[in-house]
Amino acid sequence: MKYPLKYLIPAYYTILNGQINSGGVLPVYDGEVPPTVQASYILIGDRTSNQMEGKGTYNTECTVLIDIVIKGQSMGYKVADEAANQVLALVNSAANPSIGPYFQCVTTSISSINTLPGINKTDNTFRVLIRFRHIIKQIS
Repeated sequence: MKYPLKYLIPAYYTILNGQINSGGVLPVYDGEVPPTVQASYILIGDRTSNQMEGKGTYNTECTVLIDIVIKGQSMGYKVADEAANQVLALVNSAANPSIGPYFQCVTTSISSINTLPGINKTDNTFRVLIRFRHIIKQIS
């Protein structure tokens, strides 16, 4: 059995990097954002992997959390929602991530979408968290 997230996370990075424009192109980070970043960004965050029953093959259920963070004056849910809309246009049930050569993403669905407001008037940070669920089949 191989580790599917090793291949799924780079696929997310490839799909999203340079593709989401919300007041400028949003950079994409994997797991951690540099402490010097002051502008808006997308974080490929929490991920899970659970082996599933399968005859003659390894099947895995994987989830990936995409955290869209919008910062700045005159920003809010409208800007965060537009960025989320662009992410959902790139990753959805009709556009499974390509994670070959060892795996095939069989299904993609949304487990949840949550919005988090700024903490106070001086915070000016709005977030949309999208948790994607994938069924991954090992093919070699």
